[in-house]
Amino acid sequence: MIVLTRAPFRVSFFGGGTDLPSWFRRERGAVLGAAIDRYCHLAVSELPPCFDYTIRVATSKLELVRSPAELDNPVVRACLEARGIDGGVEINYFAELPARTGLGTSSSFTVGLVLALLARAGDAPGSVRLAEEAVRIERDVIGESGGWQDQWLAAHGGLRRLDFRPDGTVTVTSPGLGPGVEAGLGEWLRLYYTGIARDSSDAIDAVEARGTANDDALRAMLDIVDRGEGLLREPWDPIAFGRLLDESWRLKRSLATAVSTDAVDAAYERACAAGACGGKLLGAGGGGFLLLCVPPDRGEAVRAALDDAFEVPFRVSEHGARVIHS
Repeated sequence: MIVLTRAPFRVSFFGGGTDLPSWFRRERGAVLGAAIDRYCHLAVSELPPCFDYTIRVATSKLELVRSPAELDNPVVRACLEARGIDGGVEINYFAELPARTGLGTSSSFTVGLVLALLARAGDAPGSVRLAEEAVRIERDVIGESGGWQDQWLAAHGGLRRLDFRPDGTVTVTSPGLGPGVEAGLGEWLRLYYTGIARDSSDAIDAVEARGTANDDALRAMLDIVDRGEGLLREPWDPIAFGRLLDESWRLKRSLATAVSTDAVDAAYERACAAGACGGKLLGAGGGGFLLLCVPPDRGEAVRAALDDAFEVPFRVSEHGARVIHS
C-alpha cells in the first residue's frame, strides 16, 4: 500500500508574529494569509522485511534505520512514535520550492506526513484536527519555536483569516473578496527568492527575547489585519494593498534586528525603486522569499533590479492538505 499526500506552502500577508503563543496567550493574535499552488508531496509505503533496515526516510538526507529512535529527522521520529509505528515503513519527500525560505515548508511537511500516516491507518482527519496535531508535534513534542499559522494554512488551504485566542483555540474564516481581488492578487503579487536560506528560530528567539517591548508594534500589526481584510472586501486596489504590505513589513522589522539584514533591506529598496508598490519578507525573517506587489508592466524591471532573482508566480490554492493517491 502507498499513500501520497500533497500539502500547500503559504504566504502570509498581515499579522505574522501575533501567532506566537508567547503573544496570543496574553492578548490575541490574527493572521491574514493564503495557501499557494506550490506544494510538498509525501509518499508513505510499506517496506518489506527483506532489508537490513526497517525504516527508510528520504528527505534532504537519506536515513536507513531499524527504529524511530535512530532517526535524525525529529518530525519523522515524532510522527512515527505518535502512531506507534516501529518499522516496516518507507517515507519519501518531494518539494517544489526549497526549505527554510519563509513559505512554511517545514510545517507543510509535518501536515502532509501526519495526514499520510493517519490515512495509512484508515483514518480521515478533518482540517482542524490535522492542524492541531501538526502544532502538537512541532511545538509540544519536538519543542520547536514558532507560530501556529503555517500548520493551519497548510491544513485548510485557501485565503484565510486565522484568529488565535488566549485559550489556544483558533478560528478560521474566509474573507469575502471584492470585485477583481482574486485575479488582482494573482497578477500583482510575486515571490522573489533572495538566495538566502535561514533557520527561522534565530529570528523568533530574538523577537521573543524582547518580551513586552514589542507590544505596541504587535497591536499595530493586529490592526493591519483588520485593515487588510477590509481592503480585500473592496474592489481591487493594488496600490493600497502594496502600501499596507510595506507598513506591515516596517513594523515587523522593528520587532528585532534579526528580522532583516542589510542585503534584504537593499534588495527591497531596489525593488521599490524599480516599480514595486510595496512588499515584505516572508517568514520569521533573515532571508528567504520577498513577497512584492508589482504592476504587471514593471515585472521585468523589478526582476532586473533584484539581480535577476528567481521569480515564482503563484495563485491561491483552494485546497489544503489532501490525500491524492491511496
